[in-house]
Amino acid sequence: MLEFCKSTYLQCENLFRKYLLSLSSDYDNYLEDHILASEFYSIIFEQEQIGYFSIHQCSLLTQFYIKHTKLKLAQAAFRQVIQFFHIRWAYVPTCDELFLSLAIEQNKKVEIQSYTFMDTDLPVEEAGYSRNNFKLLPKSEWESANQNSENFFVEMYSDKVKNGLMFEIYALYDNHDILGYGLREGQRIFTNCTATGMYTIPCHRQKGVGRSIILFLKQICYGDGKKPIPACWYYNENSKRTLESCGYTSKTRLLKIHF
Repeated sequence: MLEFCKSTYLQCENLFRKYLLSLSSDYDNYLEDHILASEFYSIIFEQEQIGYFSIHQCSLLTQFYIKHTKLKLAQAAFRQVIQFFHIRWAYVPTCDELFLSLAIEQNKKVEIQSYTFMDTDLPVEEAGYSRNNFKLLPKSEWESANQNSENFFVEMYSDKVKNGLMFEIYALYDNHDILGYGLREGQRIFTNCTATGMYTIPCHRQKGVGRSIILFLKQICYGDGKKPIPACWYYNENSKRTLESCGYTSKTRLLKIHF
């Protein structure tokens, strides 16, 4: 008989490491944040912990993993979790084959949320602006950056900085005018990666600003020995084209699956 016991991330850590090895690619900090803010549960069979799952805010399933030797129990366990815990949705990265397969079997609707990109290492055209004009902002200027960017950074940094997570905001200048902002954020699951993002001031869009910011962020990440992981909303074609022009491509999507 299957049992589900309230647990902690640390109690699931060994299985969590095996889960990471089962993935076909990395994912960005948006999903990481939801996973790490979730409640964890162990899946027990015949007094053995054979897997775990995590639930965000009572109704969003953010992980489901069963170790390879017990996969024959996965379908039954997944159906019971959906039913017993009244799960309405799941955030499923397509790089997680087991979670994706189980969730698709139970789905009522699938929404594509975002792309996660990886670098191809292919040569690309150089940035249209000087790297010398790309500056790291002190914390005293973060609130101003948030106001100038239509609240792009709102509530992003307070908890991250409190928890000791690397968080950096950059600005690209033309003389004294700010053209746009770049973001670098440390990741807590894929610790060899750094999440990156950018915002271009509306009147400076379609001028190569965003592309320059992405290229500069990529250089900074590699200079720190980290792999950059940008992502964008699935329906933001402009961001997708910008990232692709910087040598990135995507094989991973984040799905919101309804049950």
